[in-house]
Amino acid sequence: MHKAVKKAYNLTKHRRDQFIEQLILVEPVSRILLDDGADEPTFAPSSDTSTDSEYCSNGSYAHQRRRRRRQRGGARRRRCTKQYTTVHMARIHCLPELGVVLGVSDSTTVGYANSVYCSDPTHPRRGRMSHTVRAAQRFHDAPWFDWVRYRGADGELRVGQAALVAQSSSSAWVRLVVRRTESVPATEGYVLTKYWCERLQWSVPPDGDTARLDAVEANDIVH
Repeated sequence: MHKAVKKAYNLTKHRRDQFIEQLILVEPVSRILLDDGADEPTFAPSSDTSTDSEYCSNGSYAHQRRRRRRQRGGARRRRCTKQYTTVHMARIHCLPELGVVLGVSDSTTVGYANSVYCSDPTHPRRGRMSHTVRAAQRFHDAPWFDWVRYRGADGELRVGQAALVAQSSSSAWVRLVVRRTESVPATEGYVLTKYWCERLQWSVPPDGDTARLDAVEANDIVH
């Protein structure tokens, strides 16, 4: 949510103290909505001071705290990477022949995410998370599917709309599934023609009724 918070801050009068106060007020509500503390056990305070000192002296309290932190982190990872079979995933996201595009069988278990990170080759020092490509059915209460320019399997530059970020159950690979488009002649007299806008249409095979799909790696994303 870092980018969304920065955009919200730019809409304010740049009063840092007021903005921090708003974040502090919103944080408890966000925790309730995200169920952040569902896996955290509650401990009643003990009235026995000798037991508490004993707890801290042998380091067991720190061990319990680290274990709870690992349990909470594992639970969050499981919620974010829910696994489905390829057939079920294709049915949920309306992506026929998803297994063929990803190169896996229909019974293969895959997960999905809302975004994939790619770097800008002109700024190598900025790291691999320079740009974010989102393919989320629900992000801030609205769908968000970015348009990308990428290199196809034959090296041709193409334009498509991000449809799904799929990853293997072991996170060994991550693929961005894109609905492919193709260029068509511009409409004469159209208001955007004089601004050199590119006119596109879905690339649909002759015997199909849905757009072609491409599985793209993060390194193949150009813009």
